[in-house]
Amino acid sequence: MSYMSGRTERLLPARSVWTTSMVWWHAGFYAALASVSYFALFGDERYSGTPLVIGALVLLGAAYPFLTRTRDLRTLRPTIYVALLVAVVVFLSFVYDGAGVLLFVAFPQVWMFTSSQRQGVAATAVLCVGVAVGQISRWGLAGTEVYGITAQLVTSFVASCMIGLWISKVIEQSEQRAELLAELEATRYELNNAEQARGALAERERMAREIHDTLAQGFTSIAMLSEAAQAQLRAQPEAPAGLVRSLTAISRTAQEALNNVRRHSGATAAEVLMDIPAGGPPLLRLTVTDNGQGFDVSADHQGFGLKSMAARLDEIGGRLQVTSAPGATRLVAVVPTEALGPGGTDAEPGTRGTDAPLPGAVT
Repeated sequence: MSYMSGRTERLLPARSVWTTSMVWWHAGFYAALASVSYFALFGDERYSGTPLVIGALVLLGAAYPFLTRTRDLRTLRPTIYVALLVAVVVFLSFVYDGAGVLLFVAFPQVWMFTSSQRQGVAATAVLCVGVAVGQISRWGLAGTEVYGITAQLVTSFVASCMIGLWISKVIEQSEQRAELLAELEATRYELNNAEQARGALAERERMAREIHDTLAQGFTSIAMLSEAAQAQLRAQPEAPAGLVRSLTAISRTAQEALNNVRRHSGATAAEVLMDIPAGGPPLLRLTVTDNGQGFDVSADHQGFGLKSMAARLDEIGGRLQVTSAPGATRLVAVVPTEALGPGGTDAEPGTRGTDAPLPGAVT
């Protein structure tokens, strides 16, 4: 690979092999600088260029934390540091014999802070050639010295490139595996969330089915009880005919009122109440309330729901009254339970008809 995209893109302190081992590299680097500085200052042989050696080492040590602290090696700072590192080591090889010690940290750092294998090979070659020229300039061009220097640096170049390329490949593969493990962990987390969501959805569907079945059973039971009551009343000769009829308009009114709540109100709750008002003639009162959006009861509505309910109640002498406001709609239907003749008239003289107000009706 000519470009180590894996290492540069995944150089994160939390999981990168490079960054988890950087503490030891830092310590080794500054230890090498300290040893070279010590021998330059307190060694047996003193050089006139010692201040330059110390200055170059201080410059390199000061630049190191600022130019290498990065997560992405494709930025400019690591490249500047590698160039500075090569320049300092090559410079010291011209003025100080002990500069060769820095090659032990320079070769690894070249591979640590270059963004591609090609750059690593190029920087290593420049470093080896520069150090060779510097040493030859100090020790002369004698055949033995040139041969020894050349053999040493060629060997260093080959070894450095081989080790650098191998370690880069190992690091890249290791971080690819780490990336794969991270992706697998993320996938498992997403699958777990999806499974939880699926379970919650299945539970909601189950509860919805149970609620639907419960409500359907309840409404069916109410309808069956109502029909059974009507059948019993019809079977009793002494039962007033008006009671049977009233029980049938009131049942239809309740159905129509709940249908309107479901279709138009947007309500989340509704209440149905049936009672017999105290005092006055025998009456049956139905009250349906909901917490929906409400509507204007004075407007001319195009539907037939309210009109049909009012007409049906009027036929048996009943009354319908509706009040509505946002969050509170109330429908009240009142019907007589005494025998009524056709058109809502009294079956017997003296009873109330459609024109007489019904006690308990809401007006």
